[in-house]
This record gives sequence, structure tokens and C-alpha cells, in this order.
Amino acid sequence: MRLLIQGYPYLLVFLMFWVSSCSKPPVIKNVQYDLGPFKDRVVQVDLADAVSKGIEIPTQKQIPSGYFKVSFQIKPTDDKKYFYKIYYQNESYKISEDLVLAGENFYGSWEDVSIGFKPITDLDKTIVDSIRIVGNPRDEKIYYGDFFDSTFYSQEDIKVQAEGIKNNPEWFASMKSKAQSNSITVEEQLMQDAKWVLLYKTGKEKTNNRWKRNPRMGRYSLLIVLTTEEDLKKIPQYIQHVNLTVDTVKNHQGSGFISPYSFFCNKINSISFPGTTVFRDDSFITAKASLNLSAGIYANGLEYPGTALIPDSGTCGWNRQLYQEAHFSQFFSGLQKNTHLNTIPLIKDVNDSSYTLQEYIEAVKKYPADALKKDYIRNTQYACAQVRYNEDKNAIEIVNPGNKSLSEAYKSNMGIKTRIGFTYGKITAKIKFPELINKYNVWNGLTNAFWLLYQSENKWNERRTCKTGYTIKGNVSNDVPRFLKTNYSEIDFEMVKTSRYWPSAYYRDNLNKHIENAQQNDDIVLACTNWDLNCKDCKEFSEGVDTTRFMNEFYETNRWEKGQAITTRTTAKDDILFKSPYYYYQFEWTPDYIIWRVGPEKDKLKIVCCMDNNVTNIPTNQMIAIITQEYHISEWWPPIPFKQEYIPFPQHDIVGEVYEITIE
Repeated sequence: MRLLIQGYPYLLVFLMFWVSSCSKPPVIKNVQYDLGPFKDRVVQVDLADAVSKGIEIPTQKQIPSGYFKVSFQIKPTDDKKYFYKIYYQNESYKISEDLVLAGENFYGSWEDVSIGFKPITDLDKTIVDSIRIVGNPRDEKIYYGDFFDSTFYSQEDIKVQAEGIKNNPEWFASMKSKAQSNSITVEEQLMQDAKWVLLYKTGKEKTNNRWKRNPRMGRYSLLIVLTTEEDLKKIPQYIQHVNLTVDTVKNHQGSGFISPYSFFCNKINSISFPGTTVFRDDSFITAKASLNLSAGIYANGLEYPGTALIPDSGTCGWNRQLYQEAHFSQFFSGLQKNTHLNTIPLIKDVNDSSYTLQEYIEAVKKYPADALKKDYIRNTQYACAQVRYNEDKNAIEIVNPGNKSLSEAYKSNMGIKTRIGFTYGKITAKIKFPELINKYNVWNGLTNAFWLLYQSENKWNERRTCKTGYTIKGNVSNDVPRFLKTNYSEIDFEMVKTSRYWPSAYYRDNLNKHIENAQQNDDIVLACTNWDLNCKDCKEFSEGVDTTRFMNEFYETNRWEKGQAITTRTTAKDDILFKSPYYYYQFEWTPDYIIWRVGPEKDKLKIVCCMDNNVTNIPTNQMIAIITQEYHISEWWPPIPFKQEYIPFPQHDIVGEVYEITIE
């Protein structure tokens, strides 16, 4: 294949390509791109306005026009009238075009979906067009909704809504009953209900919320289709217009989106479409994203479970600017007061050597259950007090607060979450998590976690249909109902002090070889979990402890919570993970598999676990990333080397630092 070069008044990135297997005798020639500053075809995505507008590749800040320019010439073999169309598709995270599910792939064309094929008016001139990659490129109405900017609510809006609830006798009575069930005050429940109403309130103005189906990162292809007027009549409307589905066209059976790549690369042939030529470049651009920590932390008052005032200024707070621009927000745990956590009446510097293994053993004997300080797992007392941006380090600090007096002592979960959703990708975080054990290998009570969670529970963010049905997270009854659809998706990377092995009873052979004394080692368990909610559509669904093979490696899995989650456990040394200045944690999330990796540098990552779609249902909806330092109930991680109840309240702040999150 020769290199086609032609002069152009812009600084050009010249195209080198292999004609793909779907190409025909070439009548498309001299294909060239003007990619602005991205000479190597790698685009660092501008996320400045991505929270409200969705991801645009490129933006006007990167290229003044806001578009990539594409030019090409044609070599006509007759005097027929010709038409063309340009498509793009994400290649890194796609389903094979010869499969029915290829309609789920991220592809698009010009933003005005009413434009089908464009006529070529002068066959002798170079055709010059432009394209950009945007969210919701098929203009699907399910992603429409209230204009993003109009949904900012203030503290005053919450008060007004709360008064409306109080003035509705039936509603207020129901709310008071709910408060009793949740073991909270009527005022607390009132604020929660008012926030919930505003959070899910819908208005009259509808717009294309492109951020609800953001472009995937990774490699993109470009497809140019050239056709005659005769052939164009045979190309289905749902291929000419990417917004149309099969069921919107008369005399067609079936429903759903059909990928134009599937059509032009699998169905086009010289007999049926003698006047159609396809050009495909599988390496058009590669998109990468890096979240901006310095844009601040949004404290969403509608999600905040407390009643204290939230700062309305600074790098962490509740204001319109942070609402529109911040890439991170404070994460508030959904746990309620009825999630009890009673603790030994001691305050210790749990991260140094002041609490020995012998002291722990003696405390378990000394303090009966009724002598423990009664409490529950808490969220922050004050929003923005324990998450903050450190300008000197360009890092976000997460702080589990220390305690000065026993009467006011508590253990509090802390974390942050991202505000730009992604589907698939290599999501990598550079984090300095706090140590989990001291020199005596005694646990400080924390679980460090980097995890992905569904972005919204609204209909637009549902997962792919599960034919055997999803169960509801947390419902572990024997007769649990099943549902074809769910919004819930969660992929976890949790670091905790427990045993490498599950309890012996979990194993089919039930042998003592699965026992270890985790109190005697400095290992930390890296637990990798996918919450597939018991969907049994995969080929090798199994319950309990089993072994799975991926890329010629074997991994021990356990399906627990009545089959709702599948987890692997591997170990790493506490000092290696947490004493270094930072460590990298990565999910490689694709339509076919999930890989968990860790390492001291981004180019030195080691695979910890792999799961493919033979053993679990892979999430297909849009998710966000979360980093937390949480006090888990010890029973959540059996067998229990240390009981959370007998880990003292921390005397000093326990600090973690987040330096970077990238998506590729």
C-alpha cells in the first residue's frame, strides 16, 4: 500500500492505512486529516465543560472550529451522481460487528442526524468536511431531560420543599413513619425526603443531555462511504440516519439500532451494491482523559445526609460554579443509623504501635458487648471538613478524623467520587492510601477502596437486559424476585485486613488447608468484586467457591450474597501498597472482561484478577469512580482476624491522597 500525500494549507497529519477487508476497488483517494495540534493522533480530551455538556472531541479550546477536518478525492468511473457519508466508531471497546449486540457500540456521524448522505456536486474537486465525536451521537430520546444548568438547587430550595411536605398531612404522616423505621429524627427524615424530591424532580424543558452517553475513550475508526444514487436507494434509512431503529421503518421485522459498520463491512457486496465503495481507517484518533483535581470538590447538598450548613465558597462547597465545573464531589455513604457499629471505649493512635496484638486479645476478653460504646457507621459531620484540595500537592486529601474525647468519639466513612460518567475503559488511579495495620499487624479498622458505581438510577442508565433476571442488591431472601432490567452496577477494588481464604465451609472439599491465621502476617487482601446481581446469562455461572481461567491463569472466585456478587482474593504486603509515596490501581473494563491491576508505576502494573463474560455479567451502563476509606463491619469479610468492635477509635487523623485519575 502506498502513502498518499497531497499539499494542504493546514498542518496536516498524513494518513497511512491498510485497506480493510470490507473495502472495494478504490475510488476514494488522497484521504487526509487536519487534526489541529494532535499530530500523533492522540487526543487528550478537554473535560472543562464535560460535567454539563458531555464530552466533546475536540472542543473549541483545542481547535477553533471545534471539529476535525477530513478531505478526500474520488475517482469516478462513470458520470453517475455520487453521495457520501462519514461515520466514526470506538474500536477499543466494541462488540464484534458480526454480532447482534453490535448495536450497543459507540458510533456516530454528523451531529445533525437528519442529514443522511450528502451529494457530491463537483467530482473533480476535493471534498472537505468536518466531524467531531460527541455524546449521544444517535440522538436517542431516552437521554433527553431537563437542561443540566436548571437543576442546581440551593439550601433555600430544600427548605421550601420541606415546608411543602409538612403542609401535606398524608405525606407528612408517611414521612414520620419512615423516620421511625430508619431510626432518625423527624427533622432528619424531612430533610432527606425534601432532597430526594428535588434530586428527581423533572421540569418542562427537554434537551439532549449528551453527558448521559459520553464518548468512550480509546481508539476510534473513521468510515467514509461513497455510493451512487441507485445504490443509495437500497441502503436502509436506519443506516443512512444513525438515530433511526429498525422498528421505526415500515416493513422491517425486529427492533433496535443496527450499526452502520455491521452493514457496510458485512453486508455490502459488489453484486448487490456495485456502485458503493467503503474506506475505513481503524486508527483515526485515540482519546484519553484525565480528571482535573484543581477544579474543586462539589458538595451536593441534595445527597448530604446531615443538616449542618455546607460551605458555599472555596475549593470544596455547594455553589453553582462547582456544580458546573468540579470533576469530583464528596461521597456520602448511603448507610443509615440502623447500621450499628459499637466500639470498645478506647482512643488510640491505631496507625502506630500503641495498640498491640496482646492488647487487642485482652480487650476482647475484658469488654463484653454491653460495655461497648453504642454507635453507628457515620458519614461526615460537616461537608467539606474531611475532603479537601491540597494545592501544593495537587491532590485531594481524604481524612478519617481523629478523636479527642471518648464521649464524642466516632468512626466516620470518607470519600470522593467523580462526576463524569464513562462506559468501559482503562480507569487508572494514582493514590496514597493510608496503611491498614501497625507493626504488630493489628488492623486500624479501615477498608481502602477504589471502585466503580452506576452513575444514575434513572431509566437512561439501565444495564443490558438479563434474560434470567437480576435480583435487587441486598435482597438475599430465598424467593427474591427477578427483573429483566436494573440500573445497579458496581465493580470493586477493596483492600482489607482479612484472610486470603474464605471460611472452610465455603469450599466444596471443606478441608482445613483453607485456614490461615491472618493476625500473624502483614498481608492485606486485595478483593476484586463484580456485582452482577445473580444474572445467570453467562455460560459458566457457579455458586460458592470455584476456579476460573482467563488468559492461561487460574483465579479462585467466590459467589456470595445469595449469588449477587463474585469476588476473588489475593494478597499484598501492607508496606508495599501503602508505605510508598503512591500506588496505581486500575480497572480494564471491556464488554467482554474486567481486569484488575496494581503497581508502583503506571507502566509497571501487575494483574491481580480477571473475570470474563463466561463467568459473570459485565456492566454495560455508565459508571463513575469512587475512592473511599471506610469502616466496614468485620462480618463482611469472613473469617474475621480482627473484630471491628475491638479496634479503638483513632486518636489522630488518618489521611489518604488522590493524585490522578485517567481514563484510556
